[in-house]
Amino acid sequence: MILDAHAHLLNRGRDLSDDLLRHYLEMYASAGCWRTGRPWTTDDLCVPPETLIDDMDAAGVDRALVMTLGSTVLGRGVLPGLPRSTGGDADR
Repeated sequence: MILDAHAHLLNRGRDLSDDLLRHYLEMYASAGCWRTGRPWTTDDLCVPPETLIDDMDAAGVDRALVMTLGSTVLGRGVLPGLPRSTGGDADR
């Protein structure tokens, strides 16, 4: 049995603010999207549940733990208006 223990479903505006979306698109700008091979887009980050299930079926995944994403960038306070973290492993 194959278990995907770290899958995300994101909904723009609910789970993924425009600031956080920009952060992730910038962070992944130098890497092609694993699904398309092209630069990441909003549609690549915010796929509908049916697309996630189709991708997992194609990869032979039997079960998955699906999560949303935190709505702020942790650790470095990289987005305007976010406070800087005061310590912890994420700051290193």
